[in-house]
Amino acid sequence: MRRRETLKEVFGEVVALNPVRPKYGNGIRTALAIAAPLAAAVIFDRHGYHALFPVVGALFVAVTDPGGRYSSRAASVLGAALLFTVSVFVGGLAGYNLWMSAPLLFVWAFVGGYTLGISGAPLGIRAAVLFAVAASRPAESVSDALNAAGLVAAGCGWAALLSLLLWPVRPFRAIRGSVAALYRHLAETARESGAAIADAFPKQRVEHLETQRRALRDVLTVAVNSTTVRRTNFAVNSPVNQALLLLTLHAERLAVTDIALSESARTVRLSDVQRQRLVAV
Repeated sequence: MRRRETLKEVFGEVVALNPVRPKYGNGIRTALAIAAPLAAAVIFDRHGYHALFPVVGALFVAVTDPGGRYSSRAASVLGAALLFTVSVFVGGLAGYNLWMSAPLLFVWAFVGGYTLGISGAPLGIRAAVLFAVAASRPAESVSDALNAAGLVAAGCGWAALLSLLLWPVRPFRAIRGSVAALYRHLAETARESGAAIADAFPKQRVEHLETQRRALRDVLTVAVNSTTVRRTNFAVNSPVNQALLLLTLHAERLAVTDIALSESARTVRLSDVQRQRLVAV
């Protein structure tokens, strides 16, 4: 019985869906980034690796865009494009010698996955994949390796142009909206708490304050879920999301402090001067 419950828990976690809205814009933009190099390969009658390299380069750059400030996004996308291009060039040259390509692949994966840190681990994995693909088709000469690297650079450049200029997707817009709504509700709740303290907690004020607190609790739940799900589901943890998560946790502490102050004032007899001082706090 216990084994059956364990298997149920394991498979339940495998098929569980996260409570987040699908990013349709990201999916359509990634599909467009891949479709353009494929269409170019068909038009110019290019097959095999000539079509593979720009498509894979465009795909890897399209999924690298972390969102956030334009400067950080541009640095991430353009840096990834350069890393992928160099990976294909070096992999194509190293492919002729198995004893050289295998250690180089290990070093490439190690440098990308470890030296670049947690945020750079996905870039290292993708660079290692491109290195392995290029090594499986050894370049016949340096010019051939440059040609393959140029194809990857073309695909990466198209995806970078699409991400940065033509179709910039803003993945944090919904999360910023939930955090902003949280602080608006927190300000309204604080005003209601101050009014209730100043009026010595009449029944109508107390009922209105409880309603406002319930609304604040719902908004807080939405903000916490959106920031924490975003943090755990994306390998590239943007500083923007870290800041939003910290703002959400700070708002939660402020809400707890507001409740503690108002409930203390409700249970303890205070003079008018003391009430005015507490309202000012």
